[in-house]
Amino acid sequence: MEPEPDAYTISLDDLVEPALPEAETPKAKRKSVAAARTDSNLPAPPEDQGLYTQFFAMDACFALKRRLISNDYRDPPLSSGMAYMVEWEPYRQHILTITDEKEITNCSDFAALDYANTKFSKGYAATGVAAGVCARHEFVQPTGVGDLQRGERFGNMDYILGAFLRHVNALLRKIFSYDIACQWSIELEQRLRRLPEHVRQHLASELVQFAVPKMHIKGHILPCQIRYSLALLLGAGQTDGEGIERLWAAIAGVAGSTKVSGPGTRSDQLDDHWQFWNWQKLVGMAETLRRRLSNAEVELERQEMAFTAFCVEQAEHVPRWLELVNAFEADNHQPNPYESKYNDGMTEAEVRVQLDEQDKVDLANGSAPLHDVPPTEFISFGLGAGGRSADLKKKKEKTGEKIKLKPARKKLKKRYQRWRELQATYMPSAALYFNQLNIDPETRPKNIPLLLPSALPPDIARRSRLQDRLA
Repeated sequence: MEPEPDAYTISLDDLVEPALPEAETPKAKRKSVAAARTDSNLPAPPEDQGLYTQFFAMDACFALKRRLISNDYRDPPLSSGMAYMVEWEPYRQHILTITDEKEITNCSDFAALDYANTKFSKGYAATGVAAGVCARHEFVQPTGVGDLQRGERFGNMDYILGAFLRHVNALLRKIFSYDIACQWSIELEQRLRRLPEHVRQHLASELVQFAVPKMHIKGHILPCQIRYSLALLLGAGQTDGEGIERLWAAIAGVAGSTKVSGPGTRSDQLDDHWQFWNWQKLVGMAETLRRRLSNAEVELERQEMAFTAFCVEQAEHVPRWLELVNAFEADNHQPNPYESKYNDGMTEAEVRVQLDEQDKVDLANGSAPLHDVPPTEFISFGLGAGGRSADLKKKKEKTGEKIKLKPARKKLKKRYQRWRELQATYMPSAALYFNQLNIDPETRPKNIPLLLPSALPPDIARRSRLQDRLA
């Protein structure tokens, strides 16, 4: 389900300065030096610089649980709200107001939403943590981490978002990446307005976009894959939105310790680890940016060549395409040019059923079978061989891999031999055409064409018995 056009009612003129001035930001918090900031590294005026966008990624980690051990009185944190974990007492008071909250997804079967409404919280003071990071450089955001009590509820995520947005200039363009952004973004502005005053935020639709990380988006329905794709989002570049997963991988080693810690000890320990994480990112920033620039220069040349060739081949369509894209980028309520226009076709299983029925009809009419392997199985066998061949082509030819790939190559060779035998029966013209190709006997099977019916030249395909049988 997509947000209604009027879901965001605030305009640029209504924006206010962050609730917590920059001067009050605790010194322990380390920001991404390469991210967009109006106070230092943006050309003026910043509101006209569409290329300068702050990327944020949000997610939850359920490995960082904490059992019901000790309490805040016996084990208070030394730096509550002074680094990366949100200040506990105001957060706790907010949590008390969302105990009856329940989110139901209407996109796909997301574990994040289901997990929020299960019984996995029994015996734990925290079932995990949620965090916000810079999606481009993976810096943990100041006051951008908070405990979860009953899964990944919107109430927790909204508070954490508001807490770290206090330290971000309201005039910056922002892209929020979250694996359930299609659900979370609905009525987000209204929910942020209801937050406690110290974390209350106002978002302007002109400056905010939502996306789903590239690895997660394939689990969404097609409309979400189009609307929330980072590959199609203006200004997203090559951002994948998955950087926060690397944060969870790095912190997983302390989960066994923090699980049995008191609240204060755990909070301080996590703050220390994320401070070190940010420090590593800072000292490695020069090398990271150099590597990304080098890769981008090579890829830019490659993509420009491909794009130019494509535009030349499709020259008659380019003006219309540009018109559609420019209209959509100026107003995203216009028709989306990236949305596929297609009719639902038949699945492979449906085709097989149809062919099986045709075989039965032929037998009932007295048509003698050409082979003990029916045409349906013949085609299925060929598709399977093609799939195995494609898998082998993806494998890298390293020394260790060559040994592992040897059995797979043997199996593929046998399948190819069997395929040629069947092809001589069902597609004799294709078998003759194959002999005319003069393929080197030393050629590996994965590089030998199968010559499925769809791959044959039209004149050869018309002379195929299989083509006549399946017509």
